Amino acid sequence: MVQDFDYVIIGAGSAGSVLANRLSASGASICLLEAGGPDRNPFIHMPAGFIKTLSNPRLNWLYETQPSAGTAGRPIVTPRGKALGGSSSINGHIYNRGQRMDFDTWAQMGNRGWSFADVLPYFKRSERRIGDGDDTYRGRDGELVVTDVDRRDPVSDAFINGVANLGIPRGLDYNGAVQEGVGYFQRTIHKGRRVSAARAFLKPARRRANLKVLTHTHVTRILFEGRRATAVRYRQGDQDHEVRANSPRGRCDRLTADPPGLRRGAFRPSAGYRRHPGACAGRRRREPVRSLWHPARRAAPRSKNDQRTYTRPPARHRGNQIRPRAQGSPGPVPRHRRRAM
Repeated sequence: MVQDFDYVIIGAGSAGSVLANRLSASGASICLLEAGGPDRNPFIHMPAGFIKTLSNPRLNWLYETQPSAGTAGRPIVTPRGKALGGSSSINGHIYNRGQRMDFDTWAQMGNRGWSFADVLPYFKRSERRIGDGDDTYRGRDGELVVTDVDRRDPVSDAFINGVANLGIPRGLDYNGAVQEGVGYFQRTIHKGRRVSAARAFLKPARRRANLKVLTHTHVTRILFEGRRATAVRYRQGDQDHEVRANSPRGRCDRLTADPPGLRRGAFRPSAGYRRHPGACAGRRRREPVRSLWHPARRAAPRSKNDQRTYTRPPARHRGNQIRPRAQGSPGPVPRHRRRAM
């Protein structure tokens, strides 16, 4: 059975949660697909709980980079969220918009609409800043609560004083007019709980009847009519389903949400593209990441005391790309061993 919606959004991370909120507010019918599960784990909502989420395969895709010369041959752990809210449900809470110059450089390179002046209204619209800040740059009425650290640490204070003695400004609002200076971070924590994109944007939107959220859904194919994507096939449990996007404006998606699913048929690189793994073919990149915990890469059934093992990616994927941990390399500590530690 094929279900019809105005928009289909792949991935309920930060971008997907905001899209679902904004588009459903317009009255359009929305289907939001998320490969991970709900954000019910208590460690998601405890500010200090992110230490636990960083090694939990139920909440984290547990990506690693390939070893490279730039990292002295080491793989670098690259956590990515695997639940509603995406990485905003497992990160360290720090709120940082980025450098004004970076946005302006993107615009100068031909990316219209990406200058700092262009994106600032969207930052302000989404933010509910509690604390000091120039309202020229800060939002007060948005969904994402941004607060200051409410406890001062003597070691941190000593560091800040030392830096200030060198002439570097202190007490700045680094999400305001300038970023140069020293001070405490701003964070997405409010009343002792994490403010993830799912909590800020998706939770209120789910009260709308025109938004349907599906978890544990792995996209297997994106269907095109000409150059326009019109439908998505996904697997939930042992059942295959299809949803169509009928909006004249097309459908919105996050194509890196499920790279293994895309690899199984959503996009196939051209022959010339295969000769240049680091190149782009139009707007479609080669599979940028490989999932450590994706069901297709799980090893044969194992005993209780065995570590999970996975095959190495083929040589053509090695370099600075993301990969799963190689066979035999240390993985997350199994739960039965954690109890004994």
